[in-house]
Amino acid sequence: MSTPDSPPPDRKPVPPVLYLPVRPGSSAEEPEVEMRRLADGRVALLVYTALDRLAACCGPAQPWVLYRT
Repeated sequence: MSTPDSPPPDRKPVPPVLYLPVRPGSSAEEPEVEMRRLADGRVALLVYTALDRLAACCGPAQPWVLYRT
């Protein structure tokens, strides 16, 4: 049985936070989340569940924002 705060039994739980790579936006207070174009033309949103994974894939100097799920 599911409660209002738990995912349905057939769905994996979502981590409590996600890390999204960003680039400077129109102001320092409003960075833009980075999107990447794939080889087939689709656009991908990069999201990481651990900061060390973001740094490993995007580099240690990559700016990021924390998104609470």
